Amino acid sequence: LVSLFISASPAFATEPVPSAIRFFGDAYLGSHVIFGSELGEDFLVPMVDLGGRLAVTNGRFGLQLDGEYSGFELGWIRPDIDVGDINARFGATGLSGHASVNFNERFKAGAYLGYMIGSVSVSGESVSAKASLDSLVYGVEAHYQHDENNWIEAYAGVIDPRNVTLNLYLPVLWEEYGLDPDVLPSEDTSMPIEGLNAFNFGAALTHRFNSQWSATGKIDFTRLSFDGASANLLSLKAIGAYTLETMPLTLSASLGYVKVSSPGQSAGAFNIGTRLTFTFGDSGKDASTQLFSTRRALPGLY
Repeated sequence: LVSLFISASPAFATEPVPSAIRFFGDAYLGSHVIFGSELGEDFLVPMVDLGGRLAVTNGRFGLQLDGEYSGFELGWIRPDIDVGDINARFGATGLSGHASVNFNERFKAGAYLGYMIGSVSVSGESVSAKASLDSLVYGVEAHYQHDENNWIEAYAGVIDPRNVTLNLYLPVLWEEYGLDPDVLPSEDTSMPIEGLNAFNFGAALTHRFNSQWSATGKIDFTRLSFDGASANLLSLKAIGAYTLETMPLTLSASLGYVKVSSPGQSAGAFNIGTRLTFTFGDSGKDASTQLFSTRRALPGLY
């Protein structure tokens, strides 16, 4: 059915696919802030973001590799709290690959596979603790450029949590409470996660007003299920971007809203951010119109 639709539709059948090998991509540096109010307390979490994408196409086939990091330190959230020599930080790192088929210059579809790891670490002279969760993400995706000024991207996939890894060094607790050091894992100890399932899907629509200004609207939905209970995460985001006329640099600003809900309760937060993106390769400034978005385990939270 898909083949018949593609061959019969002028939108997918009129334009040839370039046969030359092409390399292109982008790299970015930015930051964003998640803020809101919960249980009568205001919160604000500033995060730094960096990453990049590299793609290669050869005729009908394309490959893309992404890397991304987002993180923050505890001192950025509450600088008024004196925690002495203790440093605490959170980080989310991801690496993903995409394989796609270019049906013509305007439409391509394929699949993605990624590895994500989120970690929390606390370190100091008398304490060292780290906990991390790694997951696989995989699914299908499509990218369609209606004309030179409008394009849409959509995906649907699975989040597959794999292991929780703990590493604890707490001599103060051992001495004060007489705990056996062997009870707590002072070396990396991994435990598989069972019964936690998740899936997500989303779409993004971009309109380019002219060669310098563009706007994007995004929606992502994620459902987590564990032992009969479930939680939903809905993310909405609007992005405005300005591309320099003489350089392949784009400055963008975003405003988003994230809502986490489960039966009987819900919480929401806003997300604002800025990003500077450098594009390179055979596509020049148009690389963003031809690259798949980086896939995340929990889009909207970072």
